[in-house]
Amino acid sequence: MNNITNAWVIIKIIGSYEIGTNSIFDDRAEEAVGHNPVEGLALPKKKPDRIYGLRATKNFEILLSKPMDFPSTVACNTIGDLVATSPFKYESDPLLFPFLVLEAKSEHSPNGFDDIRVQTSFPILLLLKLQEKLQDKAANQISGPPPLVWFFAYRGDAWRVYTCYIKKIGEKSGCVSKRVYC
Repeated sequence: MNNITNAWVIIKIIGSYEIGTNSIFDDRAEEAVGHNPVEGLALPKKKPDRIYGLRATKNFEILLSKPMDFPSTVACNTIGDLVATSPFKYESDPLLFPFLVLEAKSEHSPNGFDDIRVQTSFPILLLLKLQEKLQDKAANQISGPPPLVWFFAYRGDAWRVYTCYIKKIGEKSGCVSKRVYC
């Protein structure tokens, strides 16, 4: 199988499930990513073609509604109050902790892959910041890999797959510098 076929198979597996089963994945199509889960970060609202994340299952509802059993510097009653879970505002059925962004352009579009990357940079940054904030809040409880978002860009028949992550690049006078890579 070539890379394009492999990528399509992955998308089909994530995006479909048997009737009667409870898929843990969900998606949003052309919905504005602008709910800012990170205070002080003002970003324009963008609408990627599709974003995949976790479905708000009963288990997540139970976990996020648990009372906090660790000290917090802010007034929060539950884990869900402490941690932002979605970059979308006013959802009745939220998409939790999104991790995959898809953006497509027509083969005849004047936009190239660099334009596609620029167009989706703000939504990807918000998704990474959402994960980073979760990791910061849970730093004393668990450790794990750094935040990661997958990004599939395609233009006509040409596909590109990117992994996007945040990397600490230095520290001066108590300020940590970070850079996002895709």
